[in-house]
Amino acid sequence: MIRMVNEIYVTECITFPRCGHTWLSRILKYYFKKDLNYCEMYNNPELMIDVNENTNLQKNHDFNLNTQIKADRKYLVQIRNREDCLNSFFNLEVLSIDKNYTNENNTVKSPYKNFSDYGKYINWIEEKKYFYNNFLNKWVFNYIPNCKIVIYEHLKNNTYDEVHSILQHMTDKSINEENLIDAIKYSNIPHNKNEPFKESYI
Repeated sequence: MIRMVNEIYVTECITFPRCGHTWLSRILKYYFKKDLNYCEMYNNPELMIDVNENTNLQKNHDFNLNTQIKADRKYLVQIRNREDCLNSFFNLEVLSIDKNYTNENNTVKSPYKNFSDYGKYINWIEEKKYFYNNFLNKWVFNYIPNCKIVIYEHLKNNTYDEVHSILQHMTDKSINEENLIDAIKYSNIPHNKNEPFKESYI
């Protein structure tokens, strides 16, 4: 039986890195407001669904592909075009090593920074392609009960309808259309460093 907390189904969001989760979580936070109890399991293990009974949305990259599929929750699985996803993933990797290595537009100058040769870059890409393909095999090409697939490109191009469908997956309550529109609008406003959900999602 799927648990509910604050009339929201307990939901585990399995997301490949750089697939728009921070943007989506921002929308959901603004829509559900204080009813959403959110956990990034790598940063807040004490709030994980299996530890804290009040958590109703959990982010999980399933890096080791060892996350068990459980019957007490719903799932959102976020994916994105592989090339765009891996490019964004690599840029994040570069910035995590050298946060000052950006140009005047705050974007990464070179894809090979911090890799001593092109071969190491290729090895990195091949490793992440392998992870990406195995991620799809587990979470997309298998049948997962109570699961909804969220494709970043669809979310970006048809945000209202996609989020509406996600909300229907997460709650039995009627969707507040005005609140949804406001949540989408507010989620796209740039946030300063002191505000929640400040991370870039692309």
